[in-house]
Amino acid sequence: MTKLAIFYGSNPIAIKAEPMTLGEYNEFRGWELEDDEEALSQGYLLELLNETPNTAEYEGYVTWADKEQFENSFTSSGNLSCGHAIELLNYSEALTISRQAWHQGEQLFFNEDGFIMVHDESGNNTPWSPTQDDMSARDYFVVGQ
Repeated sequence: MTKLAIFYGSNPIAIKAEPMTLGEYNEFRGWELEDDEEALSQGYLLELLNETPNTAEYEGYVTWADKEQFENSFTSSGNLSCGHAIELLNYSEALTISRQAWHQGEQLFFNEDGFIMVHDESGNNTPWSPTQDDMSARDYFVVGQ
């Protein structure tokens, strides 16, 4: 299975997503297509992070979404605003986030006991105080989980 990309939704919710037809998803789940379903319908397998798993293959809850619905509802990691990044960190303390502008991702930030901390290129962890540039940027991305 390919590595899934992380996206951000409006709830807030963090997901991993992989392009997959409805037929492929039903085959993965061991289900038969309903009479009104089309096997070649384009969409995405979604793994909802921090949700109770419903398959042995994934750590989160797995479902499927139609391509248009998904693309209108989620923002790719790499295009996240400062606010989205902070919401994701509050949603999941397991996430680590960086910015494109931060020395090729050498600076990371994460949630530690409710505090947003920065791990800088010197290896130090300090509380993060965003600059005006940080707050207006839309180049945040999820580094790891």
